[in-house]
Amino acid sequence: MTSFGNLVKINSSKDIDLNMHEQAQNPTISDQTQQTLPLAIVSLILGFLSCVMLGIFSAIPAVVFGHIALSRFKRHPSRYKGKRLAIAGVILGYLGIVLSIIVAVKIFIILSDSGSP
Repeated sequence: MTSFGNLVKINSSKDIDLNMHEQAQNPTISDQTQQTLPLAIVSLILGFLSCVMLGIFSAIPAVVFGHIALSRFKRHPSRYKGKRLAIAGVILGYLGIVLSIIVAVKIFIILSDSGSP
């Protein structure tokens, strides 16, 4: 009886070890059900485009979408992933706004200097 009891204990401890090994190998259930928030991806793309060619026309939506995505991350942290994408989109959006202002000021200076003799 005791040997059978020890066998059961050994088997159950092996099961526990196997379960711990499987959990270490596989992502948790919450990681598998998390989805990347599309607003974070859109924010990143618009932020990149604002720095490259579209300027303020894509910078403002990048900042807005990025902040909406970040607020959703704050409300449901275990439901979504891609927070870094949203942060990068917001940063690139603000950078696009600053670059657009700098370009607008330079164009204004160039046009005002060329108009006066």
